[in-house]
Amino acid sequence: MRLSSLCFSPNQNLGLLHRTRKPRKSKTDAAQPASDLSLLKALQSASSELGISNVNDWYKISSSKFAKSASGRSIRRQFGLNLHQALKEAYKDHLWEDWRFKRVPTGFWKNLDAQRSFFNQLGQLYDIDESSLGKWYRIDPKIVEQAGGRGLLWMNYRGSLPEALKLADPHHRRPPAPFP
Repeated sequence: MRLSSLCFSPNQNLGLLHRTRKPRKSKTDAAQPASDLSLLKALQSASSELGISNVNDWYKISSSKFAKSASGRSIRRQFGLNLHQALKEAYKDHLWEDWRFKRVPTGFWKNLDAQRSFFNQLGQLYDIDESSLGKWYRIDPKIVEQAGGRGLLWMNYRGSLPEALKLADPHHRRPPAPFP
């Protein structure tokens, strides 16, 4: 053991010695940092290869289709980015709605901010605001699924829209049932 591999840790009691290791390099560590211009050019090349004519067409491309394309492989190799990461890095001013992609990033629906954002966008589409929250209970869960929220409902709330609304927005209160 070399002396340089030992160090004192301020987080350990009594300053006990422990070994530190250099982190292993993964395949993506060899990737170059993305410069906005070079990544944008690579995505433009991918867009012509994949038949994309505007930014919103990217939602129609699956991660696997992107990864199988020559440009997608090049972006992964050169920048170490997947489809979602590359798009967010290159088009920083665009508000990406991850639920519109064919597949959302792993763990996406665990994020309450993502859930709230999804319901806010869907609420705007169906003219539901703070004064009309009761409209949510007339929305068929299939509409939520078709809008991209299938994973949200089924992975987190067993398909229950009321449960999703309650947990995604703890201040949300179900309106009282009308008297018969």
